[in-house]
Amino acid sequence: MDPAHERRTAEPPKRGEQVQVTSTLRPPADPPVVLRAHAAAKINLALLVGERRPDGFHEIVTVLQSIGLWDDLEVRLAPDGLGLEVEGEGLPPSESNLVLVAARELARRSRDLPGASFRLRKGIPVAAGLGGGSADGAAALLALDRLWQLNLPAVNLHAMATEVGSDVPFCVRGGSRVGTGRGERLQEVPTKGLLWWLVAISSESLATAEVYRRYDELGLARPLEGRWPDALLDALAAGDLERVGRALDNDLEPAAFDLLPVLRSGKERLLEAGALGAVMSGSGPTLLALARDEEHAGRIARAARGAFTRVEIARGPVPGVTFG
Repeated sequence: MDPAHERRTAEPPKRGEQVQVTSTLRPPADPPVVLRAHAAAKINLALLVGERRPDGFHEIVTVLQSIGLWDDLEVRLAPDGLGLEVEGEGLPPSESNLVLVAARELARRSRDLPGASFRLRKGIPVAAGLGGGSADGAAALLALDRLWQLNLPAVNLHAMATEVGSDVPFCVRGGSRVGTGRGERLQEVPTKGLLWWLVAISSESLATAEVYRRYDELGLARPLEGRWPDALLDALAAGDLERVGRALDNDLEPAAFDLLPVLRSGKERLLEAGALGAVMSGSGPTLLALARDEEHAGRIARAARGAFTRVEIARGPVPGVTFG
């Protein structure tokens, strides 16, 4: 495993602590003409949402984890220009795709660069609160840094990732981390052992902006002062799955459940099926169920499968972007 993703034995971060963002990723001495990157999905184990800021964003505190659901991105040198082909999930190429957004962000800061063509195979469900677009943007950023032999410092890549999207800095690194601000300020979270998740995906869609708007309309926003996921962080560090399950939390659930009531019954179904805890990921509509192990996750899946369009079993934490 890359040292950047080794688990730490230190105490989990407490409110206000700052952790230096570092990366051990380095481009190879003789970069190939083609690179293949694997980009992991992200889930939110906790999402605390504060009041709306003047810039329109909400201040948040979130506990993020990368899990074993991947998109595959093939990146090839081209004489000039940027091109994208997408396979799977019915997602057409688009100028707003974060692969191209990330590529343009990197290209505009350097001169005399060649072009690149991308082939993206979607394995992460689209518009499901699992950060697939952000993961793809992170993979494009790291792949082009290697392919174009830029060897940019980690702090520069972090800054560019922030420009691409709020979740992209996390997706670059993966593992388990606390995100603050818009989620782009990251602190590593010590995590003991593996966690097994049932990822329950609905065919219904929820727009992030719509969920946050309903959250504000319901008057649910509270200041974040004095709110920090200490119980969850302590449980992750101890590897105590029962406590992790009890500490899962998402402030956006009431708004999302109001917009899509089937999510409430879906969460109840997961708990009735024996999950240690269940929570909505991000702004939904995907629900997560924590299992004791892979076998337990399979039992939950069989019991709850009829309530969802698709269920996946995935482990975490995993690295955000890997190559090979």
